[in-house]
Amino acid sequence: MSAPGVTGTYWLRVRYAYTTTGACGAPRVETWRPSVAGVSDPTAWPIAVTGIVPTIWLKFAGAGDVCPAGFTCPPFEVRREDALVAYALVSGVPDPSPPAGVTWDFGEGAAPATGAGTPSNGFRYTTIGAKTITLSGYSQPVTAVVNVATCDVSCPDPPAATVAAAPNPAAAGEAVAFTCSASGGTGPYTFAWTFGDGGTATGARPSHAYAAAGTFEAACTLTDFVSRTATAKVSVTVNPVETAAPLRFHTLEPCRVLDTRLLDGPLGGPALAPQSQRTFGILSVCGVPATARAIAANVTVAGASVPGNLRVFPGGGEVPLTSVINFAAGAVRANNAVISLGPGATFGVQNDAGGAVHLLVDVVGYFRE
Repeated sequence: MSAPGVTGTYWLRVRYAYTTTGACGAPRVETWRPSVAGVSDPTAWPIAVTGIVPTIWLKFAGAGDVCPAGFTCPPFEVRREDALVAYALVSGVPDPSPPAGVTWDFGEGAAPATGAGTPSNGFRYTTIGAKTITLSGYSQPVTAVVNVATCDVSCPDPPAATVAAAPNPAAAGEAVAFTCSASGGTGPYTFAWTFGDGGTATGARPSHAYAAAGTFEAACTLTDFVSRTATAKVSVTVNPVETAAPLRFHTLEPCRVLDTRLLDGPLGGPALAPQSQRTFGILSVCGVPATARAIAANVTVAGASVPGNLRVFPGGGEVPLTSVINFAAGAVRANNAVISLGPGATFGVQNDAGGAVHLLVDVVGYFRE
């Protein structure tokens, strides 16, 4: 039986059930009838509870006991602006059945100055020095001393938070990495995030993707060990995902745009040197407009002295891993290909062979938006 917090007379009744050997039916229920002087046929023991005197205990709001392990408290040692909660302990544990009308006077400089119930409402001290907490509502008032130190001298500065987001701007659906850094205060810290679109997270380095375009305010609230808080915010711009317009194909009369067997020139010789690149510009050649994004063409290789392959890529772009055409020594090979164009309707060709080779390109159409 736990110790009640309210004084008075309580009754303890013991009931038990049994079934005799060979008996049928429901068990027989009996009440253990104690012998109490002056009470005929009693059914319970009277228990008198008088003179309950609890002790006062303090906790940081949500962050553990004020009194460190191995120390004797009170007096309690706290700092100005620490968030506190007071408890009434009975037999070393929070009173499970406190009397009605339990009240607190937290002493000079407390905000709020008074409270009710156990545990109490949260409170802080706004001034320094020795304070006396008074607990009333039990058989007699109980007091405890709290020494409040100044955070201007002996305590860390209040916590501060700084936040960052990258990339910013971001595209809708793109993961944004957030960082919340703490300074001042008393660690360890906890971090709580809101991202402005209904999303939340914890931790110092969460990531979040915004589903829609817009401007969102992400906020990080950090809490230090003694429940002091700081909040920092960052505005995140989210752009809509850019969707490329579909390309449409335009047919051209078959036309040769380059032939390296001809005299040296931008679209003529010399042959493609071994292990080298060459860029060709075909703007306005055979009707290819400046708005063309790619051409449909027939690519032909001739005069190869060794086997090899050619890779084709937009002018100024990256060389792909795959080839457009493979060839054997002495063979004439052709292949249809779609060649993407770079600025100025340019494309590059890389000869991966160990010998020179001639290239012929015949265009049959182009793609543009």
